[in-house]
Amino acid sequence: MDGGISSIADLEAAENALQLLMWHDRVDVMIPAFKYRKEGLVSYARCEGPRPALAFSLFSSCQPHDVIYAIEEVTIRDGQVTTSSLSDSCILGQRFRDAIASYAAVPAQLEALAAIPIHMGVPAYLSDPNIQGFVGKRGFFGDFYETIRRDWKESTAVIPDTESSVELPPLISVVLDRAVSRSQIPDASKVLREEVGPAREEMHLLPRMLHGPYSQQEVEDHCREVKASFGAVIPAARKHDVSFRFPLLRLFTGASPLETVIKRLKPDYVPKDPRVLANRTVTGRTFTKLFASRSVQSLVSRFMSPAEIRSVEAAHHSRREHGSERSEEPVSHERGTSKGTPLEYDVALSFAGEDRHHAKALADELCARDVRVFYDEEEQADLWGKDLYQHLQRVYRDTARYCVVFVSASYARKQWPRHELKQAQARAFREESEYILPLRLDDTDLPGVNATVGYVDLRSNSVQKVRDLILRKLAADT
Repeated sequence: MDGGISSIADLEAAENALQLLMWHDRVDVMIPAFKYRKEGLVSYARCEGPRPALAFSLFSSCQPHDVIYAIEEVTIRDGQVTTSSLSDSCILGQRFRDAIASYAAVPAQLEALAAIPIHMGVPAYLSDPNIQGFVGKRGFFGDFYETIRRDWKESTAVIPDTESSVELPPLISVVLDRAVSRSQIPDASKVLREEVGPAREEMHLLPRMLHGPYSQQEVEDHCREVKASFGAVIPAARKHDVSFRFPLLRLFTGASPLETVIKRLKPDYVPKDPRVLANRTVTGRTFTKLFASRSVQSLVSRFMSPAEIRSVEAAHHSRREHGSERSEEPVSHERGTSKGTPLEYDVALSFAGEDRHHAKALADELCARDVRVFYDEEEQADLWGKDLYQHLQRVYRDTARYCVVFVSASYARKQWPRHELKQAQARAFREESEYILPLRLDDTDLPGVNATVGYVDLRSNSVQKVRDLILRKLAADT
């Protein structure tokens, strides 16, 4: 919601944020970190990327708290990690700043972050691609959202992509329907949170029936009626009539007189009008009105630039062609795909500016053989105006079959190459494959790339030899 949109993942991240904003009154932000001792002082190194001011403003009503989770304690001497409480620490021997930059992708840290919500028994909304598959106990909130998400997708699928094939998720569509311009999206989100307040309160009350004075049969019947109400929201929204009125059935505080009469006359009666079913819960009634929105296509054209539409469409068409569906479960990654979509590049080159001449020579050799290469000079038009932090994160984590890293002293000390390497490491860990191909320019030890990983030394191999090695790896994958 803040900055440009470069992929479907950006839309899904915004939708995730809106779920959190709509349903919850208290939010804890998990911060990966490690405890360190340095020159007699003890502190915590926060290992996170920058957060925009919008995030703080938008979630202020959720009483957000940053919670630091540290799984190891280290000692820093002369700017280097010299000891660790973990015998198999991944940052031992690294420079302090490099350890901070790479720590969020450390396997033990990822495992800890995934385990914490499970241990606490709370819902989690995780954006890291390595752990975002965890959903956790979202209860009625999760049941409602997955129902409307499924029905929304089925409902909008009937529209041919004559103008655009961008599929906006349901909550984003509601927010955009209320905003006049992109700058108003934060305010529209806050207003929407207030409007769904009664539904949020109901969602917190529903679980109480599981522990109330009800028989198992009554609990199951109540849950079926709640599910029926949730399942009727999108169909009811498509038939929405502001003049339509029907009493709200108070499922858990006693049946309404009308409900009692209907059930006595015909115990198995099920209303055919989805508006009647949706109105059985405050949540159903509230969201039926919200989803009676303007055309999704009109929202796309109003709030997304042509470049953003093209970028999202490319991923959308790839998902459709390969039959991949959105899932909250971890996705298996086959060679030649990432996050369920075909890859844009065969090779992404990651290098420091001082080593550009080496990277350009290899890019020219590969391009001459019709290899799809991400090399920043060739992408200047596409990169112009984009949020480079997020865009490069996507490129090096999700869009290439291999990442060639030009290892040098300059690479190890520069901020942008370290950011690129961090994303490549996350991808390599996720797929458990030789995604990173280190190309040595000097004897620098690169943090996060083990000495046991096979290197190719450009000092003793020609660019043409390196090109041929890459071609062989690509050929072996086809």
